Amino acid sequence: MDSQLTSDTTPGSPARHRTHNGVPEQSINALCRNATEIGGVYDMDYESCVVVTNDYYIEQANGLSRGSLLLGVPTDAEGQSLATESGHALLLRLLKRSSLPDESELQRVREETARGMVSNTGRAARAVQPDPITRSEIQRSAYNMRIVGTLYVKDGKLQFGNDVQQVYATSTYRALKPAPDTLSTVASFPIDPSSDTGERLGRVRYASSEHQNVLDETAVHVDMDDFIGQKTALFGMTRTGKSNTVKILASATLEHSARTNNQIGQLIFDTSGEYANANRQDERALAELGTDLVSVYAWDATASDPDRKPLRLNFFDEDMIEPVWNHLTSLLTRDADYVNSFKNVNPIGPSNPQTGDEWSTYHRASWRRSALYAALIKAGFKPPSSFSMTVQIKEEIQSLVTGEMAETVQTTSNGQAILTEDNIVSFWETVAANRSAIADIKSDWIDSQLDAVLTMLVADRGSGFRLLEPHRQYHTRDADGYYAEQIYQDLSNGTLVIVDLSVGQREAIQYLAERTLRKLLSEAIGSFTANDDCPQIQVYIEEAHNLFNRDAVDTADSDDPYVRLAREGAKYNLGLVYATQQISGIDRQILSETANWVVTHLNNAHEMNRLADHYRFEDYEHVIRHAPDPGFAVVRTRSSRYSVPVQIDLFDAQRLARTRQIVNSNGDMAEIGGE
Repeated sequence: MDSQLTSDTTPGSPARHRTHNGVPEQSINALCRNATEIGGVYDMDYESCVVVTNDYYIEQANGLSRGSLLLGVPTDAEGQSLATESGHALLLRLLKRSSLPDESELQRVREETARGMVSNTGRAARAVQPDPITRSEIQRSAYNMRIVGTLYVKDGKLQFGNDVQQVYATSTYRALKPAPDTLSTVASFPIDPSSDTGERLGRVRYASSEHQNVLDETAVHVDMDDFIGQKTALFGMTRTGKSNTVKILASATLEHSARTNNQIGQLIFDTSGEYANANRQDERALAELGTDLVSVYAWDATASDPDRKPLRLNFFDEDMIEPVWNHLTSLLTRDADYVNSFKNVNPIGPSNPQTGDEWSTYHRASWRRSALYAALIKAGFKPPSSFSMTVQIKEEIQSLVTGEMAETVQTTSNGQAILTEDNIVSFWETVAANRSAIADIKSDWIDSQLDAVLTMLVADRGSGFRLLEPHRQYHTRDADGYYAEQIYQDLSNGTLVIVDLSVGQREAIQYLAERTLRKLLSEAIGSFTANDDCPQIQVYIEEAHNLFNRDAVDTADSDDPYVRLAREGAKYNLGLVYATQQISGIDRQILSETANWVVTHLNNAHEMNRLADHYRFEDYEHVIRHAPDPGFAVVRTRSSRYSVPVQIDLFDAQRLARTRQIVNSNGDMAEIGGE
């Protein structure tokens, strides 16, 4: 049999939606087309086999790399031709060299041949060429193969089983190296790379030293439904391509969303700014996809920056009093009676008062809120230039206070006091200084809650308003609305949201990220409880070992948003993509619930041993332990039945443009000329 199995099919064309001489494309015959024969199987059990070959066959196949995926196809009764009509082929993975039964004799002859290259003087000598029969013999070699499983056809469709149904003692299988298009089919299984059902992740790669670019056309596609709403792990050392993988997954999710007309929001917590900002080291940034697809929230965003939104609150926006108050009360940690009294204040009140009692509660909340704004201004918070608020106060009390003030207080047509940045502090300080006089007019006008705010304002107990000063960093007068609410709305609309955490004090940005995640979980749980559809949202988190280690998971508060996301997210259509250098740093339960694995370079046996607890990553230990090439990964997805070594595509200008084109064409690849 010739080493090259040929047909009149155009090389490199899609492998599974054609017919060939009347043969249905989804057949073992289709898998074998244009394959190169490697050798024959001479020893086999249910988990492995040994293939004998020689240098000629290896050269014809452009070499055999460790970890290569090969096909074992049965031969006919005479062993002369492939019996592809049998309807099955073994999927083999090359593990290492094996010894032939006469290996010691072969080694002796090889050494004798090589000995002739060494002269007695130490200078290179002319090699002694053995006779043709000897040369043919010493070319022989054998390889151990893992039997990954069996490819077979059932009901006209290609199927895969993770075992072998029967074992033969005789030499009934031949080993084939699949053609690039077939290898793409095998590596992408069960996704069909020639259809629009999957998104491209990268290409097959077996070795770090790729001096022959023989695998450039072996695209690997994945089913993005494997990732949506599921846990995905990105493991690897720094600078081995985890961030680039996030970009590829995020862009692939955008493409999948366009193809399926299914809105999928994505939230990336960008700790180093590489997704929000382009730099030489990381090629292109996701934010360059454009503001119609991506929203960037940043600590340092201002009103003059139309492409970025503030990751802070305007503490003087009355519509935002609830999140503002939640921020303040969670940030004030001083254990003192007056602080606790202040934190128990209700400055929010009813939003739509109807009854007399509701109106009374409404006005009292507005007084507390106004006094709170005075305390904030005194603590150095800068209100918007147009800041003013009106308060309805009993006329005698208002006259008493304004009469004691140096500043003028204007009133509305119905007598409400108009308080601005210039007079609000003085107004409420005057109220505090005249508590007794005001009590003579109306004994309960200053209730315990308003008194607690006044105590904070004038600092007649403890540090008072000075406790608010460190929290100025969470305020900006440029913000319009609650950032967490805006982020959730963007996500619900299928936007890719990047929260740039690269600028700002570490504690502050961590707090804001946590508030954002709490809002996301709260909305998702609310939808789930109400029996409404939860929006599909993917969350990307880096340095996951700090959040999902065993101690953090075991000791976490039941309301910890990161742990709740990891444990319960799938129930609410919240997918989690977490990246870390330390597999051993992730809680075992979270690892066991992880559906998708992308593993780049790990530099120690301890991490490799933990990884080997899951699937058969040990077959690619030589890649994971010893190949630090960026983007060179071993990938296992939820629907895939075996691990595949992949060179993850680079998120470069070409990929960026491709994603934009696919999204703008609503996923129609025909409009942009295919892949």
